[in-house]
Amino acid sequence: MTTDPAHILLVDDDERLRALLFRFLRGEGYVLSTAADAAQASALLEFFRVDLIILDYMLPGTDGVSALKQWRGKGLHTPVLMLTALGETDHRILGLEAGADDYLAKPFEPKELALRLRSLLRRRGGAAAQETATTSLQLGTWHYTPGSAAIKAEDGEILSLTNAETNLLDTLAAQLNNAVSREALINEHRDSSRAVDAAVSRLRRKLGGAEWLQSVRGVGYRLVGRRNTVA
Repeated sequence: MTTDPAHILLVDDDERLRALLFRFLRGEGYVLSTAADAAQASALLEFFRVDLIILDYMLPGTDGVSALKQWRGKGLHTPVLMLTALGETDHRILGLEAGADDYLAKPFEPKELALRLRSLLRRRGGAAAQETATTSLQLGTWHYTPGSAAIKAEDGEILSLTNAETNLLDTLAAQLNNAVSREALINEHRDSSRAVDAAVSRLRRKLGGAEWLQSVRGVGYRLVGRRNTVA
């Protein structure tokens, strides 16, 4: 059985880089759309479904982080790889806090970019496959099926999760009611400690507090709930 090639949206104001990556990623088997700024990207996202977004931090007008915050606020949970300037640690952290799933510093080797894209798409594909899992988690009045990229309330409210939030929640869910060290979370998702803490804070806001996502002093975090079998 064959599958359709992944559709990637590349957002960068560097025309030469866009052309180079367009040719390279087409050669890797992807479908490519490109945009020179956040406004063009937003217009494309209104009409096309994409599987992954490559987003430059430094864009004219609305910068990459601001654009990403807007998209996440509207419920977009497409994986995003943020391109940052070499050595700009703050830029990378801000991007992860805004909902980016990975980052790559410029200049970079195209092959490394290809590896990162495959990793993000594989993680997203695995998450989608888990939507038919036989168990779900109950976190107070919230219900979560691992990999589903959304948490659902008993009253029907649905809150979307970013890829980073989904991966973090899945890691904690695998050790439900047990503490998971911050080091393990950092290593699992190649994040900084600040990015992990930021993702935890976002999840707590969505869950309505820290009751279900607890800090374990000197260790890390613990997800508190129970497993339900789905008929």
